[in-house]
Amino acid sequence: MSASITHASVISTNVSNGTVSLTVAFYSNLDRSQFTSWIWDFGDGNTSTATNPINTYFSIDTFTASLTVTLPPDPNGNVQTFSYISNPIYAYEPVILHPVAIQLNDPNDLSRWNMSVECLDVSLGEETLSADGL
Repeated sequence: MSASITHASVISTNVSNGTVSLTVAFYSNLDRSQFTSWIWDFGDGNTSTATNPINTYFSIDTFTASLTVTLPPDPNGNVQTFSYISNPIYAYEPVILHPVAIQLNDPNDLSRWNMSVECLDVSLGEETLSADGL
């Protein structure tokens, strides 16, 4: 018997998103000693049999990790395997901000400049910095 289960309380991570070369630590609250097989699949081609492994994501993508465990055979010889699925992990491209230069004819007269600057973290769509009246 095999089952796929999405259960956030079984698998947890230290981070769920970040720029590429994103290093993620994985944790499970299962007791490893109860299982005959224990394998993590990180969704990027890498796997691990460590209890609480670490994986680094080197490409821009959304990944789903899984932990597949197998119980010892029951008295009838039946084996049960369960796969637990993580929440999505987002590895994205770093945002590079380029400086903007403004040349003023009279640096002492800033009164005619009415500018606003707003920086957004495009990966999350959230405002991170805002300044008015520069």
